[in-house]
Amino acid sequence: MKELEHIPKVQQAEYRQVKQEYRFIGSMRYRKSLKLYSFDPTAPVDMDNLREEQVQVRERVAIKKDKPDMIIPKARYSPTERKVSHDPRLVYIQALNTKTALKKAQKYQDRFAGK
Repeated sequence: MKELEHIPKVQQAEYRQVKQEYRFIGSMRYRKSLKLYSFDPTAPVDMDNLREEQVQVRERVAIKKDKPDMIIPKARYSPTERKVSHDPRLVYIQALNTKTALKKAQKYQDRFAGK
């Protein structure tokens, strides 16, 4: 880190905390009928801790090299791509509604509370 050599050590630590990386962490099967919820596993499970996440949907397309003005769907059966911004401190679950999401979150905390 040559660019940090001239900065004092206190400021270097602050700089490293502010800097964020975006990388692929994995994927999961998304069911259209379910909603995606997130919660903090260190806090008690209640309606304030549980929140519904926004899923960004976009069209997946491909462009032919010989015909750049012609756009073709990339996948025949799944022409859309869904993405969610991920926070590593939160746990994500899929549920039909808020009531079942609370039950799943409580089961998760009961199972992993000792760890």
